[in-house]
Amino acid sequence: MTHPISGQGSTPAKQPLARRSKFSPIRLVPAFLILAGWLASPLSATAQPPEEPTPDPWIEERAAVSLQGWQSKGTGDWSISFSGTDDFGGGPVPLTGKSRLTFDNLKSTIPVVAARVRATPWLRFSGSYGSGDVSGGTTTDGDWLTIPAYGLKDYYFSESKSDASGTVTAYDINVLFRIYPWLGRESRRLEPDERRRMRPPESAVGGPPREKGVTIDLLAGFQSYQDDLTMTNGVQTVENERAVREPFYGLNSKYAFDWSALRAGIAGMIPIGRRLEVRASYAYIFNAEYRGEAFWNLRTDFRSTPPNFVHDADGGTGSELKISLAYHPTRLVFVEGGFWSIKLEAKNGIDTVYLADGSALSSKLDKVTSKREGAFAGIGVKF
Repeated sequence: MTHPISGQGSTPAKQPLARRSKFSPIRLVPAFLILAGWLASPLSATAQPPEEPTPDPWIEERAAVSLQGWQSKGTGDWSISFSGTDDFGGGPVPLTGKSRLTFDNLKSTIPVVAARVRATPWLRFSGSYGSGDVSGGTTTDGDWLTIPAYGLKDYYFSESKSDASGTVTAYDINVLFRIYPWLGRESRRLEPDERRRMRPPESAVGGPPREKGVTIDLLAGFQSYQDDLTMTNGVQTVENERAVREPFYGLNSKYAFDWSALRAGIAGMIPIGRRLEVRASYAYIFNAEYRGEAFWNLRTDFRSTPPNFVHDADGGTGSELKISLAYHPTRLVFVEGGFWSIKLEAKNGIDTVYLADGSALSSKLDKVTSKREGAFAGIGVKF
């Protein structure tokens, strides 16, 4: 049987598997997006017809940068299934099993830097980066066995709980294509000499810099998300379907969720008067590549150097939703607050365990998920 914190079941299928390289072409996407936008900027500028000056000085600025705080709570879980044989005193018998490890209540206040740059009236770049400490988390590690010879089905032979802490990091980079107003003609940036020649309408005096009317952008980009977690203070809570409470000491195990994915979606803004606006974006996350790396420090049958088991999965999906209310107290300053959510999921991957004798065993990674959501607020400036 396995140690209760293993999350690896009792006897994984004995199939050797070579470790997959950490390099993935998907990680080149951010550089490709930047290069594509840089090449497109001069072409788009020459292809557009000349624009008439607009009399409205409260227009979209060239760039905006904001510092935000994301008060978030995360979860993560994975499950595997395996088959094999074991000797319970009456000779070898076939069995199947499954293991599931769940992380809950992964709290983190994440500082986030976000930026947006207008390259042409119809082309923009945006991105955000945030990283923070995780605390207050809990884990539940459960193991089930099915042994037809003994009439057992989903026999819950082990459960343990522990505390979880660590770090979380998330970033994205996007190219945005303005589709309304078409070619951005209603939100053109005024040059400094044009500003000096114009007096704002009386109704606009003291008004904030904002885009004129509703705007809609299509977006395409790259998403990265990681939870790097440590488990301590382990307690055995179920043993052979019997509730117990037995601490086991020295637990210092690690597990890291690592996602890299493409994303596509829509972003927009709706003004409410001259100082308020509603901002919203939705991105569908696809072609997600997942790698989980673990080091179970109490498993003497696993190799003693990290990682001693890994998870790999391709073709994952997910979503990101962000909705907020922005207020402009002055022409160049804005404050913003709202809700932010990221969800990721992958299925039908591979679980690979590296044993102390140098061999490797593989079983099926049924499903892995990561989720983080919560309120955010920040302050920004426009240039």
